[in-house]
Amino acid sequence: MLIAPKQNVTFVKMTERDYTGIRQALLTPDGLEQKLYILGGRSIEGVVSAKVILPADADFAVRTGGFVRMEPQFVIRMLRSFQASDADVLIEWHSHPFTDRAEFSSIDDRWIGGLVVAAQRRKPGCLFVRGVMGRSEDGFSLEAWAGDDGWQCIDEIRVMTSRGTRRIRSWLAPDLATSRPPRESESLYARTAMVRTPEEQQRIGDAVVTLIGASGLGFPVAMQLGALGFRHIRLVDGDRIEPCNLNRLTAASLQDAKQGRLKVHWLADLLRAHDPSSDIVAIPHAFPHADALAAVATSDLVICAVDSDKSRDRVLRFAARHHVPVVDVAVSIYMEMEGTREHERDAHVWLYISGREVCFRQMGLQGQSLWDDTLIEAQRASGYVIGDPRESPGSVQTINTLAASLAVSVAEAFLMGRDVPHNMLVIRQTCAPLGVAIRQLSIAPAPTCLICGEDGVEGLGGNPFETQTTIDWALPLPECPAVLADKADTEPVDAAEALQTSGAPADSR
Repeated sequence: MLIAPKQNVTFVKMTERDYTGIRQALLTPDGLEQKLYILGGRSIEGVVSAKVILPADADFAVRTGGFVRMEPQFVIRMLRSFQASDADVLIEWHSHPFTDRAEFSSIDDRWIGGLVVAAQRRKPGCLFVRGVMGRSEDGFSLEAWAGDDGWQCIDEIRVMTSRGTRRIRSWLAPDLATSRPPRESESLYARTAMVRTPEEQQRIGDAVVTLIGASGLGFPVAMQLGALGFRHIRLVDGDRIEPCNLNRLTAASLQDAKQGRLKVHWLADLLRAHDPSSDIVAIPHAFPHADALAAVATSDLVICAVDSDKSRDRVLRFAARHHVPVVDVAVSIYMEMEGTREHERDAHVWLYISGREVCFRQMGLQGQSLWDDTLIEAQRASGYVIGDPRESPGSVQTINTLAASLAVSVAEAFLMGRDVPHNMLVIRQTCAPLGVAIRQLSIAPAPTCLICGEDGVEGLGGNPFETQTTIDWALPLPECPAVLADKADTEPVDAAEALQTSGAPADSR
């Protein structure tokens, strides 16, 4: 019996680069049917693409304006690559270039079962998705195999672009209601709405943002998000308020510290007091708790305001697997050689989007700061200080506020669909009066990067609900598994399997 997927699938998420490449490969000027394969992973109720496998001309056995069939040897090599990879989703996608809006034909239905069986025999429990693309952008059909329930329609493609997520609904999907009843708190954001289009205002109100870290940087980030009209905010932090936090958590009191209130509960109360209609979820655990994983996987954007490179790297790896954009923000204080006074304050803001060639691991997330817990704890205790100070001054509210404002500005522009910087933004605040500068840094791509490189972990997914205590499957340190193995061509092709999976039923032609 064919194995059904572990949850419903309602969308396929991919990078803009992959989406553009898929359309170009399937809808060629010669008007012939084309076919390709995609390796990917599951992400709650969605599928994320990781690797597009484009056949060469020699890999097609038959290709006409109304029919396409692959060479059996190619199909077997593709299945072996799938078996050797971390992917647990296989997508077969072909085109109907003779129509604007495509549906699966009787020929498509006749042979696909053999490929489903072969894929699940090589990787038990995997999910198989098939797609057909017509000339119109909405003219696609996507279906996931659901075992005894047959094929389940997938309604939407979500394309991760530099201007937010673009949602493309299938022509077969039901229409979505676009009208929303007004809220009593709408007047809170009337001045902000004056500088936005109605569509931008709606995008902000609908966006789901997860903030990881609720201390010196997370606090001003959260308050600004609430003031700008973000109504769906998830707060992730396992720490409690302490007296030493009060220079940064300026709305907290000594009483909050004496009670040992959890930062996320205290911050959630502040946001709800500002807008009682807002949807604020407090997750009183450090990342990667299972609740935090689920929050990240289902977010439109993550803002990472953590205090260690290890945590930052883990957030990046998990977000990359699920094609979730991340705004990373961090602050450092540099001391003079004597260690008695500060020299300057620096901060960085980096927007990471899957498929954009460079992730923020390229800024130096490597070495002992990713695995040595003693060093990580020492860095946390230093209060963002770089160097060897005699006495740590702790973080400074001014640079925190500057960095938070820049991070929120980038997040707001991205989610509204506006242009955002493609590089890292750096704030430098010197001890000289008004010595503040913001500049962009361009970083060269790294093809061997464990995140955004050719065999990185982007788009491999993995369901957070499947594991409650560990995410080792998602965070192998210090190495990450490759998407494809190089040994795909080393085994002989089995003739029976080749016939079963090649798409050549005896009476098809």
